[in-house]
Amino acid sequence: MMSSARKTKILLIGIDGATWRIIEPLFQQGKLPSLQRLVQTGSAGILKSIEPMVSPTIWTSIASGKLPEKHGVWDFVVASKNVRCKRIWDIATERGIRVGLCGYMVTWPPPVVNGFVIPGSFSRGPETYPSSLQAIRDLDMSQRSEQQKSAGAFLRLAWQCHQLGVRLRTFMHAGAALVHIKRHRDFLTKFFWKRRIGAQFYMDIFVRQARAFDTELSMYVTMLLDATSHNYWKFMEPERFPEVDPLQVARFRQTIAAAYESTDAAIGHIVEKLADENTIVVVLSDHGFQSVPEAQGRKPDRTVRILPEILLQVLGWNADDIRTFNIRGATFFRDRRENSSRIQEMRTTLESIHLAGSNTALFEVGLDPSNNIEIRLRDEIEQINDLAIRLPDGRVIAANKIIEGDTGGISGDHHPDGVLMVAGPGIRRGFKLERASVLDITPTLLTLMGLPVGSDMDGRVLQEMFDDGFLAHHHVEYVDTWEDNNWHYEKDAEVVTDELKEHLRSLGYL
Repeated sequence: MMSSARKTKILLIGIDGATWRIIEPLFQQGKLPSLQRLVQTGSAGILKSIEPMVSPTIWTSIASGKLPEKHGVWDFVVASKNVRCKRIWDIATERGIRVGLCGYMVTWPPPVVNGFVIPGSFSRGPETYPSSLQAIRDLDMSQRSEQQKSAGAFLRLAWQCHQLGVRLRTFMHAGAALVHIKRHRDFLTKFFWKRRIGAQFYMDIFVRQARAFDTELSMYVTMLLDATSHNYWKFMEPERFPEVDPLQVARFRQTIAAAYESTDAAIGHIVEKLADENTIVVVLSDHGFQSVPEAQGRKPDRTVRILPEILLQVLGWNADDIRTFNIRGATFFRDRRENSSRIQEMRTTLESIHLAGSNTALFEVGLDPSNNIEIRLRDEIEQINDLAIRLPDGRVIAANKIIEGDTGGISGDHHPDGVLMVAGPGIRRGFKLERASVLDITPTLLTLMGLPVGSDMDGRVLQEMFDDGFLAHHHVEYVDTWEDNNWHYEKDAEVVTDELKEHLRSLGYL
């Protein structure tokens, strides 16, 4: 392999939850010029996700090329020290490649890399690597906490963020957003504008630090599209939902499109400032999106949401020993100790919940490939109002104690078809990718960086998108594994904080 391959730089931009379903109509309207340019000058297509579609799980598979059974990330609470295998930045750091991470999931506590790490969503602490970058995390966490900082402390953090890279124009946008929020004061206005400005803060700092550290593997992830799609889908497609307020439809119909346009502008800025003739730009999403009724396969007036926290309490299960989350109309439970007998006991208990006065089970219960217990309300049960259920201990309770009869504020959910766009030296122009998976990203990036692929990785190298010039001078090389005896991980012992629970609820995961 030619040594010049090592000069290739990778700029990966993750847009959590992006879908072609929204991108393509916006292309036709000319509203996403940065993304459209990448498609025209490179290779693009659907990026298939994996089940269960839990973002931290998928992003860890993207960064490792391995299934969750190997990397050990199944939910929203796991820490970076619990990941059971090396990820691409660990491999790059070993080879002396300079790394910059911002917003990437499961990077808290931040790993020590040859560069910088600003952890992403669902982090439980403000730590960064190096610690001199911590102001942005302090500012972000202060906005999510009920204990707001004083005006003086807030201004000090804002000034420190400016020194780290937040532009004056971003502060001006933030000021305009605050005025807009104060004028309307409703949850939906506040939710979108705070996240939009937060994304701009992180993006500015990522650009400044990537330039300062002269990073060769630069990875930035934004959650703006995911958060917006969860909460505003019913305003974009009100015909799929019953009784959507027409006044809210008028106000928020374009909110998801606005999030895409804002993200496209950010991508344009990042590429302009960080990409040169040796840079391969990768834009991808971990999954796509759809309406909740589509995700559940139910009529709009029959969508439901199981309340996992309440169900844990009703069954008397210890919440510290069990992880739980909602995805696509299903609720997942995971025994943190991974005890097979305990998992079977939990499964039997859930199967024993019946409709009162009959032998009809309330849930369909099964195990997914990662040994998570998956439950769904049986399709034949369409109406839960006035419905009573019998618990395994004989108690009879109202079904609506543990199941909501509609989806409340959450109207968008995950879809297995994500987005992939790749452009730069060695990449075919105008090529349509047909069989790309989230597991293929790390093997492909390693090849582009001139590094061997681990034979124990579950993905493949997307060689079909390499142009003839690249293929003439390069070939895929392999090693048995990148793991070694020096690699170690800790048993998962993370605690779910109240702030994290509220964040998960706001996205419909609890």
